Amino acid sequence: MVLIHDGVRPLAMEKSIIECIEVAKEKGNCVVCVPATETIIARSEGALDIIDRDTYLIARAPQCFVLKDVLAAHRQARAEGRHDFVDTCTMMHHYGHEFHTILGTMENIKITTPADYFMFRSIIEAREEGAIFGL
Repeated sequence: MVLIHDGVRPLAMEKSIIECIEVAKEKGNCVVCVPATETIIARSEGALDIIDRDTYLIARAPQCFVLKDVLAAHRQARAEGRHDFVDTCTMMHHYGHEFHTILGTMENIKITTPADYFMFRSIIEAREEGAIFGL
């Protein structure tokens, strides 16, 4: 079993990590997701369609897979010269693996931009104030 944690996600909750590992042990893999909360627009041949966001999830980390499956997918991608997968679940899906999901927290953001850092600081400050004031 391999636990994949892309980027810097310092707010990943221990509960989500443990649950992801447990589901992966039982079912072979697991991806932590959050519900889509914004309007999703799909471009299709010059037209724009509004997608029902209630049917979509956003993949986050961690993502758990059986190590031999991930290694096989990476070897196949390398043999095909594929280096364009944005994360492991995208690669695994491309190579025919169906995966299982659990819901994580919206706070599990990846910090890659200055705006992400300011969001992170705000979340930490809100947690600290909640602890201090008993909220």
